[in-house]
Amino acid sequence: MLSGGVIGGQRLAEQLGHRNVITTDVGGTTFLAGLIVDGEPVMAPGSIVNQFPINAATIRVHTIGSGGGALASVDAGGNLRLGPQSAEAVPGPACYGNGGTRPTNTDANLVLGILSERGLLGGRKPLSKELAREAIRVHVADPLGLTVDEAAIAIHEVQNAQAGDLLRRAVVQAGYDPRDFVAYAFGGAGPAHCAGYCRDLGVAEVVVPLGPVASAFSAYGLAASDVALSAELSDPSSFPVDHGVLAAHFDRLEADLQRSLDRQKVKFHDVTLQREIDLRYSMQVNELAVTLPDTEITERSGDEIVERFEEQYERINGSGAGFREAGVQAITYRMRAKAGWASPSSCRTSPTPTARTPPRRCSRSARSASTRRSVSWTPPCTATPGCVRATSWWGPRSSTCRPPWSSSRPASPAWWTGSATSYCVTSDHGLPVRTAP
Repeated sequence: MLSGGVIGGQRLAEQLGHRNVITTDVGGTTFLAGLIVDGEPVMAPGSIVNQFPINAATIRVHTIGSGGGALASVDAGGNLRLGPQSAEAVPGPACYGNGGTRPTNTDANLVLGILSERGLLGGRKPLSKELAREAIRVHVADPLGLTVDEAAIAIHEVQNAQAGDLLRRAVVQAGYDPRDFVAYAFGGAGPAHCAGYCRDLGVAEVVVPLGPVASAFSAYGLAASDVALSAELSDPSSFPVDHGVLAAHFDRLEADLQRSLDRQKVKFHDVTLQREIDLRYSMQVNELAVTLPDTEITERSGDEIVERFEEQYERINGSGAGFREAGVQAITYRMRAKAGWASPSSCRTSPTPTARTPPRRCSRSARSASTRRSVSWTPPCTATPGCVRATSWWGPRSSTCRPPWSSSRPASPAWWTGSATSYCVTSDHGLPVRTAP
């Protein structure tokens, strides 16, 4: 499920015409973030499972224990902590009424009105605000000398801060500018927190999948994923190599992949191949996966690959960090095959919205009262509702439409109605947030 949200985000990006996307998933236990760059998920050369390194390329997903069920506590130094311990499914948050007594992010959202007292699943899962307030009072508010509402705000903001820090590490430390990205928010609590953790990151726009789809978006990604295969060949040597050797390596890998695809005994509607080489400077231990252009390999290809490697290296480590005089080594030659087995969605060919207000960069000046207005767009599917400008608070419909802790005048509301719950959406953060199919 870790990579399912990234694949689901890739499918949605194809419909909406986005090339660079940050996928954010706030689940019950964890907060996860992945990147889609130029239409493709960012990959990692390996992963660690139960402390064992796995030398196989995987979708790069960053994660921390800061989900809806993350436990809030006060440490010995008087600092508020959220996670990584979780209330788990049983007993769950205190507001579930299943015996849990420790407060969670979900309890804070209920106290603040972000979650409706109607409960979850259209009211079939009742929630108790009294139990949530008592848990927050005992474990957070009284130890910190705060009111229950103030403690709930603090829990909510800590989650946003932790998620924002992870996003900065995932995007900025990878050498990318967040302003070039759109953020997708999903998971059970993603829509409730997305404006908070994206407001200072500087993304251009936040997209929330429509209604109940958000909570099951990772499962959708798994169901919509293509068959992906890879073949690797290890040949540690100085680079560049002769173009004949380079071509022979990839011819061999392509033949291996074709045999693997044939063994699937499935009629694929589309197959794409991608060539990569893991390169590093001599005497270094970390390599970078460099993608080769989809062109014929020539005598000039080796030098072009080294130039790509150096551009990528300096983008990540800073201008002038490269040192070609140290020599470049090729570690692994790799070819990936991605094969589609399902019919493309009818929505995938829908037109990209054009009659839409251009998104603004996120800044403090953008969060003034003058920006509290709704905007609209033409959705790619007829079932998609309009969009609203960024949410700072999601709560049940009320006559004033303002957060319960706010003493300022009510913000002008924009209404979005999902399949089970109506939300009052204010716009203090200045981010364009819209629902999508």
